[in-house]
This record gives sequence, C-alpha cells and structure tokens, in this order.
Amino acid sequence: SGVQLVQVLTQPAGEVAECLDSALGEVARIEAMLQDAQRVVRLTAESTAPVLLTEAARQAAETLQHGVPSGNNLVLDGPAGLQVIADPELLQTALHELLARAAHVTPAGGTVHLRWGEHGIDRAAMEIEDAGSCPPSGDTERALRAVVAAWPGSGLGLWLAERACTLLGGHLDWTRLDPQGCCFRITLPRG
Repeated sequence: SGVQLVQVLTQPAGEVAECLDSALGEVARIEAMLQDAQRVVRLTAESTAPVLLTEAARQAAETLQHGVPSGNNLVLDGPAGLQVIADPELLQTALHELLARAAHVTPAGGTVHLRWGEHGIDRAAMEIEDAGSCPPSGDTERALRAVVAAWPGSGLGLWLAERACTLLGGHLDWTRLDPQGCCFRITLPRG
C-alpha cells in the first residue's frame, strides 16, 4: 500500500515508475504464493464418488478455456465409460494445475493433449502432454523446488497437483518428450 500511495501522490515517471511497478509485481507474486501454500495445506479428501474421466476432462477443459492462448488447441481423448472412485474436487485441482501449466508453456499454435485410459488391471491414468520445457524427474523434492520459478502463477501448482494426487490414493509423475515437451501422468485407483 505504501508503494501505491507513492505512485498516486508523486506520479513518478521513467526508472522510478518502473521500480515501483516491479515492487508491486513482486508483492502480487508473494501474495499468490501465500494463497497457494494455504491451498496445499488445506487440501483434504472430503468425499469420494464414482467419477467418469470423460466428464472430469471436459470440466477441466471448460475451466481452462480462458487461459489457453489463441491459436492453441486442447485435445481430449479417452474411452467414454472409464471411471475412478475419487474426490471430484481434488481431481479437478490436479487437472486444473497441470492444464494451466501446459497452456502457459505451450508455444502459440501448439497443442495440449489430455488423454485418459486404463493403466493395468485396477488403475486408470490421465496424461497431460504439452510442448514446453520439462522439470527434471527422479528426485521429486529437487524437481519440485526447481519448477517453482518456471511454473505459472505462484509456482506452487506442481505441489498442489502432487498433493491432490496423493490424497486421491494415486501418483503423479512426468517424463520428458523429444524433441521438447512434457507428459504429466496422474495414476489413480479404479475403485
């Protein structure tokens, strides 16, 4: 508020105005990080129910449409009747964070794929594939720390998605795609 007051009272220009704008940008980033950190801590599995993956994908795509850069495509693909037993809100949290990241890192004119299908006898998987850079895999803690700077928004989206998947009884992993891209996979129990 002090920076905003200085801006209103002095109406700075040039380098001073840029510094003040930069300070406000950092304050907004810190505020977003605190809000997302609270979301990570507050995530809980409220109730479980059968969730059709087709419906979960459609719902996640609808909430993301405003965030997809013009010229980019979001492709949904998977069997119509496949379902998991999960907390629908937690699943949406994970999908939203991963799709928002994919939309952010995929270059203009690119395609983001959201696929789902069976994964073994008693599991199902949802994959989000993009054309952006991929965080290092393997050491999860190191990867999560490394991705904060590159993730859109507060940088805590991968933590939110990973925590939601854990609470769903599932697992989140990712692999690097050639020549560039990343495939995030959510593996969930089918029931």
